[in-house]
Amino acid sequence: MQNLLLSTATILMAGAAFAAPVRSAEPPKGAARNIVLVHGAFVDESSWRPVADILSKQGYNVTLVENPLTSLAADVEATKQALEKQKGKTVLVGHSWGGVVITEAGDDPKVSALVYVSAFAPDVGQSLASLASAGPWTEGGAAIPPDAKGNLYIDPKVFPSAVAADLPPQIAESLAHSQLPLGVAAFEPPST
Repeated sequence: MQNLLLSTATILMAGAAFAAPVRSAEPPKGAARNIVLVHGAFVDESSWRPVADILSKQGYNVTLVENPLTSLAADVEATKQALEKQKGKTVLVGHSWGGVVITEAGDDPKVSALVYVSAFAPDVGQSLASLASAGPWTEGGAAIPPDAKGNLYIDPKVFPSAVAADLPPQIAESLAHSQLPLGVAAFEPPST
């Protein structure tokens, strides 16, 4: 995951590398100066911190969205609140479940681009449930049963290999045991 996040920062900054020295603390002229990072399910916004730090050092205004993970509508609202605070063009970046969220929130006039990082990218009418049922079915997908309250968690034994295989084992295990629930209701609403 850490390598994935660092790769994302590299992709987001690729234009800057050609237009200005890598050490520049100023985005290229005309580039979106705002980047809003939307985390996936089972983790919080701190999962984006390494990328946010890299982008901030490059002169971008970076906002981390704190998804409540209770429903698609609640996560879209959290992202829209972050967008309201932006001044000028903004790039929305979503990881995993965050892709569904940025798809819904991305029609804001401030949004100049959507970036999907190992993310779901639904078409109109598709839900996370329909995307997940289309496959491929993975070990991680099979290890997400709802609890008695209708919240979803990934089995902590499977979490490290399914979600955090490229992280040091101690970090992967910590994430597995501190994961946040995703409301089962988030799987059903279709993308509009």
